[in-house]
Amino acid sequence: MSATTYQQLPLPFDGHAGNQPDAAPRSLPERSAPAVLTGHARLSAAITAYTHQLAARNDVTDGTRQAMTHDLDVTGRILGMSLELNSLTLADIERVTAALKATAKPSTVERRLSTLSQFIRWLSRKGCVNARLRVVVPKAAAALPTVLSRDRVQAMLDYTAARGTRSARQAFLVRLLLATAMKRQDVIALRVADLALDRDPPLVRVGQGHGMARGVAAPADLNRFWLAYVEKHSLVEKVFECDYQVLEKDMAEVSSALKWNGTLSFSTLRWTAALRDLQDGMEPERLRLKMGLSEMQWKETLALLRRLAV
Repeated sequence: MSATTYQQLPLPFDGHAGNQPDAAPRSLPERSAPAVLTGHARLSAAITAYTHQLAARNDVTDGTRQAMTHDLDVTGRILGMSLELNSLTLADIERVTAALKATAKPSTVERRLSTLSQFIRWLSRKGCVNARLRVVVPKAAAALPTVLSRDRVQAMLDYTAARGTRSARQAFLVRLLLATAMKRQDVIALRVADLALDRDPPLVRVGQGHGMARGVAAPADLNRFWLAYVEKHSLVEKVFECDYQVLEKDMAEVSSALKWNGTLSFSTLRWTAALRDLQDGMEPERLRLKMGLSEMQWKETLALLRRLAV
């Protein structure tokens, strides 16, 4: 299965899915954004305005926007939501930094200060805060995710294929994840109508309802394993008519049979797929879109992938 065959394709696609409904509208925060933001505005109003503009951006997922809103709410609790923007000082930023370092793990501190830095730059461009304000973002040393070597990938593919109908779901699941680099939540949400594996090229529609729906091309042989899976399992609407724990047990069974001590997981296959794509020459921007990541999430992900590729 060569990662170079994967490509980002536009949505919607026709085929088995028929006429596809419009993507669900992005939800806005319940708080109303002020019409005009000035230096006399309160911090609470600025946070609301910022989260509203995040919701209007196509490069920010709902999950990222919610995380950034939470990060800024934490800052607001430290400084006080009634703080006027034009009174914000470097000492205030240092107070936030100290409070976060005392209460959160390094990776969380890095993320929250990164959010605050983007927020401050946005306010500075609007003339609401001192243009010289800066946030120093410490870099937490992120642990490298687990990935499979190419030999292990081949061993997994050979094992699941050799078992025939006894492991039809396992064989299809691991190939689907290697082809699409999907997150667990996307796998569980996947519908039969999202698959068009008999077209040229085969296509999987990923991420419906999560803010970054996209079409991802898959290897031609995936359809053969899909048909074997369908033949054994009665499907109604969803591709996997079970919860994620059942699929995790499937992967644990494969891992145990290959004596890998629990190595196989949704995360492992997602990172393995992404690493293979990068090593096989996929452009970083195409890989970001394939994985359904915002630009903010992608910066750290790409750094980890490059470390893994060494």
